[in-house]
Amino acid sequence: AAGEQDDELRQGEEDELLEFARGLDFDRYIGDVEVQTVMERLRRRIADLEREVAIEDLRNADADTRAALRAKLEQMGITEASLLNETRSGTQDEESAALNAARALLQEEDEMQAVHSAKSV
Repeated sequence: AAGEQDDELRQGEEDELLEFARGLDFDRYIGDVEVQTVMERLRRRIADLEREVAIEDLRNADADTRAALRAKLEQMGITEASLLNETRSGTQDEESAALNAARALLQEEDEMQAVHSAKSV
């Protein structure tokens, strides 16, 4: 019963708002300074939201790039753990092999060159 009353109240408010919007003379108010200010705020907020979405898309693309990099390195027989172990062990030959593999991978992937260095790979 309480849920039905809430739905009826909400529906009544929506109907009132729609009736108000139908009867509104937009041309009369669009030149108003306050309306223009609100519209400008809306434009800026929309631009901010679009920018946030674009940044999130870039982050996701970067994560996809890293995943592809890991897969290629694993295909070459090099895992992230082995790279970390080789770097920590300080063995010059192993470290050189890892760096050479990273450089070779970067040469194959133009997109990665724009984002990563051999050291970051």
